[in-house]
Amino acid sequence: MSIDTHKDFLIWQRLTEVIEERKRERSNRNSYVASLLNQGVEGINAKVIEEAGEVVEAAQEPGEQGVAHLVREVADLTFHCMVLLSARDSSWRAVEQELARRFGVGGLVEKAARAGSTAATDSDSTMPDPQPPN
Repeated sequence: MSIDTHKDFLIWQRLTEVIEERKRERSNRNSYVASLLNQGVEGINAKVIEEAGEVVEAAQEPGEQGVAHLVREVADLTFHCMVLLSARDSSWRAVEQELARRFGVGGLVEKAARAGSTAATDSDSTMPDPQPPN
């Protein structure tokens, strides 16, 4: 299996397809994804917690090697979150849809909306406002 790095946007779709394939065939497969799925949500949660800790540790490492390590750990965390989503019968697409829903909405406004509060203003944003093309 080869992945065209010039089409990085396809990696999410391809990973989702592979995870779902392993999920369907997990009793007949000797694969890492199948072994995670067979552990259930609790087992996958433990792996996500482990990977999140490694992200935090890597973020503290200096220089280009530290950044490269951080990127690898974020990739690991993201992958394991994708497996967790699959275990819960969801997908990365749902995450993309949620991010799209939040895009351009102030972070405090979005949090207040979830909590039913009106205390926030839209001057603070967790997601960047869309930029017009140059």
